[in-house]
Amino acid sequence: MTIPWKDDYNLGIKEIDDQHKRFIGILNELYDAIKEMQMSEKVGAILESLDAYTNMHFATEEKYFETFHYLDAEHHKEEHKGFKAKLFELKNARFASESEMALAFTDALESWLIDHIATSDKKYVSLFHEHGL
Repeated sequence: MTIPWKDDYNLGIKEIDDQHKRFIGILNELYDAIKEMQMSEKVGAILESLDAYTNMHFATEEKYFETFHYLDAEHHKEEHKGFKAKLFELKNARFASESEMALAFTDALESWLIDHIATSDKKYVSLFHEHGL
């Protein structure tokens, strides 16, 4: 089941919103691969894309944390580390099938991403806006 982008996810920071939309897009690529039964052809590339994109996105946010002296930066960075650890754990876990693996990834990504945007990311919005983003 694909995840539609909702206006509730918008932070009003174009660069970050575009990156969050891409995360949803990667999640939907996994769902599509499951639905199309093309797991073995697509999952590895999608997961590599997810890993690279995660690093890039977190680096973007963390760069602004440092530049703008975001007071909750360390806590937010810990959440990022937790997510990367979860991805690493999932990538190294043994699953009965590729579809089980893809579902585990999509469930983890979807729940974490939606919660993270709705709670943690919303906390920095006013600071980023104050600095012109």
